Amino acid sequence: MPTTNLDYQLICSHSINKFEKELIVIIPITEKEEKQLDKGFLQTTRDNQTFNIHSNEIICYGEIDFNTGSEDYDVIEDMKWLDHLEAKGICIPSDYNYTNHTCYPPGRKVRWTETFNPAVLAQYIHARLGKPERCCIFKEKINVK
Repeated sequence: MPTTNLDYQLICSHSINKFEKELIVIIPITEKEEKQLDKGFLQTTRDNQTFNIHSNEIICYGEIDFNTGSEDYDVIEDMKWLDHLEAKGICIPSDYNYTNHTCYPPGRKVRWTETFNPAVLAQYIHARLGKPERCCIFKEKINVK
C-alpha cells in the first residue's frame, strides 16, 4: 500500500462543543525534536501546518512499538480516542497487514471494515506515514465557525 506524501496524519477528531474541536494528530519526529518534547514543548511545521505541542497535549512520543501485542500497542488500545463514535467506526482496509503494509483482499477488490480500536487505527496511520522510527501523538484543539 502506498504511503502518503504528508508529514502528519489526523488520527481522528470530535467536537467538544459548538465552538471547539479536538484533533488527535500523529507526526514523525527526529531525535532532536524528541529531546525538545522531553523539555515539554515543541514547535514544528509539517506541510505548511505549524504545531505548538505542549506537554499537556502529548499522548505519547518517541520510539513507539505499533506491532500488535506489544506493550505500547496494548496501552494505545486502552485509550479513549474513539469513544465519541457511536454507530459507525473509522474505515480501514479489512485485509490489511501492518508488518508488510499491504492489503491482499480476495479477488483483488479492496474491502473495508470499521474499527473502534484506537491501536488498530494508529497502527494503520503509522504505516501510512512510512513507519517512522520516532513519532509524536498529541491532541490539538481548534476553533470551529
